Amino acid sequence: MTVPIDQLRRRRDGMIEAISGGECLCLLDEESLDSSGLAEGSLWDWEDLMELSHQAQERFAKRKALSLLSRRDYSMEELTQKLEQTVDRESAERAVCRMQELGLVDDRKYAGRLARDLMERKCFAPSRVRRELIQKGIDRDVAHQAVELVEYCPERSISRIVEKKYGGVIEDEKKLRRIFSALQRYGYSAYEIWPALRSFLEEGLSEDE
Repeated sequence: MTVPIDQLRRRRDGMIEAISGGECLCLLDEESLDSSGLAEGSLWDWEDLMELSHQAQERFAKRKALSLLSRRDYSMEELTQKLEQTVDRESAERAVCRMQELGLVDDRKYAGRLARDLMERKCFAPSRVRRELIQKGIDRDVAHQAVELVEYCPERSISRIVEKKYGGVIEDEKKLRRIFSALQRYGYSAYEIWPALRSFLEEGLSEDE
């Protein structure tokens, strides 16, 4: 089957839409046009056009992946989803696999770094960190292993949160409820929260006296 190319419309991201009958048939790039001679007004075999598009999208996805990874780390699934915003799933997956081959994407290392950051800097509890990792596409087992490698002291972490965000004093029941709810959102259980808050409660009571 042949299709007419009515228009080649350039997008802001550098990709080119091949338009036929008012609809976008596929995405191309400048290299596609240069190598194939494709131009407005030409007729193209559908399968040949799709092959050109796959090649163009894969090239674009690799360039985009390198650009994204130059700014910050990504998990494989997170990067794939980001690339899917501009190219098809297959092209995105191939680009991410190439980044993995180059050592630029590594889910285990990424999970380890992120778990340490979330637990040490943000004071998240392990359960919250595991959820965060899994939401970013990290395998469940990898997420569990990453969390287990980080030293965990709930009392110390909770104390840091209370000191930093609440001034280190719990002077009334209203503030206690607010802090308790916040700590649960951080991923802490009641069994971890109450012992850690005891000293702050005692300090608040002594000040009232």
